[in-house]
Amino acid sequence: MEDKKEYVTPLELERSHNQLRSDLNKKIGAVDDKVDNLRDIVLPMVQSSEQTAENTRKIAESMERFTEAQRQTNGKFYQKLGEHDITFKSIEGQFSEVGIKLQYRAEDKANNAKIWVAIIGLFGVGITMIFQAASYLFN
Repeated sequence: MEDKKEYVTPLELERSHNQLRSDLNKKIGAVDDKVDNLRDIVLPMVQSSEQTAENTRKIAESMERFTEAQRQTNGKFYQKLGEHDITFKSIEGQFSEVGIKLQYRAEDKANNAKIWVAIIGLFGVGITMIFQAASYLFN
C-alpha cells in the first residue's frame, strides 16, 4: 500500500502558492490587455459619436434657420403675387373691351396663318406633281 501524506510541507505549500499566484497574474494580465484594447476601441467611438451628435444638432439648427428664411421669402412672393393679381383685375375691369378686341385679333391672325400654311402646302403638292408628270412625259 501506498503511504498517503496527511500533511503538507512548507516547501510544497510555497510552490503551490507561487503557482497559483503565477496563474492568477497571467489571467489578470490577459484581462488587463483586453480592457486596454476595449478602451482603445470604445473611447474613440464615444468621442466620434459625440462629435456626430454635435454635427447633427448644428445641421438641424441650420436647416431650421434656412426653412424659416425660406418661409419668409415665400410669404413675400405670395404677397407680391396677390398684389399683382389685384392690379391685373383692376386693369382687366378698366380695359375689358380692349382685351376682347385683342383676343379676336389674335384668333384672326391664327386663322390667317392656317390659311397661308394650307395655300403653301397646296402649291408644294402642285409643284411636286408637275415634276413627277414631267419625268414620265419626257422619258
